[in-house]
Amino acid sequence: MSHLLLLFQKLGITTPSFRDCIEILLIIALVYYCLKYIRGTRMWIVAKGIAVFFVCYGMTVVFELPVIQYLFQIAVSFMTIALVVVFQPEIRKSLESLGTKNVAKNFIFKKK
Repeated sequence: MSHLLLLFQKLGITTPSFRDCIEILLIIALVYYCLKYIRGTRMWIVAKGIAVFFVCYGMTVVFELPVIQYLFQIAVSFMTIALVVVFQPEIRKSLESLGTKNVAKNFIFKKK
């Protein structure tokens, strides 16, 4: 734990409080259940593609390639609209299941 605190100090990050730790745990849980929810659907394949896309974008930031960064930023704006159009049925189904009375049962405790 002291090594982690030392790393935070070297990076100029303040020591995380209990509230920060709770927030991080909630975000981790949200991401986990979202990934669990989309696993086995068409969205899972797209999510892997999006992850590869953002890794490539990260590499352009690290290697300071401004023209390619600009092209990636333009592609993201078009991809956002395309994803909503392509996955409209899945989005509607997910929102309908969240609108039911048994949100926890349908979303968190969904069995395969």
